[in-house]
Amino acid sequence: MPTKQKQREKPKEKLKENEPKRVKIPNQEKKLGPPSSGTQKGGQPSTNFQRPIINAADSLLIQNVPSGVFEYAKRMLELGVVLGKIGDVDINPHLNLITQALHQVMAGGEVEIKLIKSGLQAIVDELDDLMERGYNEANAINRAAGYRLAMEL
Repeated sequence: MPTKQKQREKPKEKLKENEPKRVKIPNQEKKLGPPSSGTQKGGQPSTNFQRPIINAADSLLIQNVPSGVFEYAKRMLELGVVLGKIGDVDINPHLNLITQALHQVMAGGEVEIKLIKSGLQAIVDELDDLMERGYNEANAINRAAGYRLAMEL
């Protein structure tokens, strides 16, 4: 009789060897998001193309980010590096030329940037300090690990 009792205790679904356990995350099925250009009166979706909502489990990465790098990124967000509502943000249009210049440099090009008007020096100094702290922390972590363990920026 003990053998029959042990058989009943086995789980109904047996995982194959080396097969990951799949966990269904509630409310994560693919849905259509809000229309790309707004809604009609009464909150009804417009007839414009609707963007699919990306499943967070498909696109979210967990990355080692030193606190200094995080604080720098957080402060940049607070200052408006991106604009828009949560879930519908884009780069601040005042930064378009700077990002284009950055991309050109990363692709081997040369750029020239001219400062027209200085910003508040206290904020410039704060951002410089946060960026330096972030790089110092990331470099120290990566040096100690012997490989790129933490994201620099």
